[in-house]
Amino acid sequence: MRTTAMFLVAALVAPAVQAADQRSLVDLLNRVPEVPATPQDAVKWFDKDGKLVHPVLLALKADLESAKHANDGASNKDAAAATSVTVQGLENVGIDVARMKSDPAYVKELQERLKRMSPQEQMAFTQKMMQPQNQASVHEVRAMANESPAVGAAVDVAQTWNDRQQSRHTAHAALWKETEQSIKSAQKPFGLTKPTIEYDSPGCEQACLAQWHAYGEKLWPLVLARETTTLDTWRTALQKDRASLSALLQEGDRLLAPTQYGAAAQSRTDRTWINGYYTGLLAEIERCLDETESTARRSATVVNAGVERLFWAGSR
Repeated sequence: MRTTAMFLVAALVAPAVQAADQRSLVDLLNRVPEVPATPQDAVKWFDKDGKLVHPVLLALKADLESAKHANDGASNKDAAAATSVTVQGLENVGIDVARMKSDPAYVKELQERLKRMSPQEQMAFTQKMMQPQNQASVHEVRAMANESPAVGAAVDVAQTWNDRQQSRHTAHAALWKETEQSIKSAQKPFGLTKPTIEYDSPGCEQACLAQWHAYGEKLWPLVLARETTTLDTWRTALQKDRASLSALLQEGDRLLAPTQYGAAAQSRTDRTWINGYYTGLLAEIERCLDETESTARRSATVVNAGVERLFWAGSR
């Protein structure tokens, strides 16, 4: 009996499930830019401190954040309704909810009260406390039975989303591993003869430094060319990943739009399923955006570090 009462109080502080914003998933994905064509272009995505300044990416980040946290009013209404049911049940059996949440001595007093009850008294206590919850459950079942076919179709797919997302992540990891191996195998030595004396050697004086700078003038174009090839390789991988994601998002829009992205669901349970599905798809778009940004950032770092970084023995 004590467990049931504690569970109901815990529900009072449970986080609300947020409703989904009505945004086209495909439109959001299509706003993710391609990776830069060259490392010099990548530099333009960031300021001198490495902070992202790309206007399209910044706007998309803001819209994704807004989409994830939209329609708080609807989710808060669901949470308030659930809280009201819980409070009503506790008050039915004479429990002061506010005091129960803040007064350990009062909780202990209730526990002792429950221990002193006979089995019949405990049963009656629980039934009275659970009456509003049971009524709400009946209402929820009826709401689920009366859902539109569109909501039902969306919920059916939403319930498979975790497995489908895991399959996508497995395929994504394989693609990324393949891409990284391809880049590594393509990075052959440049074939330039470096100066005899190491750049960071105490013996590398004026003539030696001049040799290293001349070496750098030959090396740097090769570094930039290799970095451009690396960007091309990542672009191909990202395009392949985006094509796979786009198919999922098209399905998501087709299923979610008729449900007003969950708002048309009568049942709180169904709204939660749909919201979880929508939120998961948003997360995939966000990951695509983050990987595009990180690819550009890594390339920009190469340019900003300059050729002299490659002179040091520890950097080669």
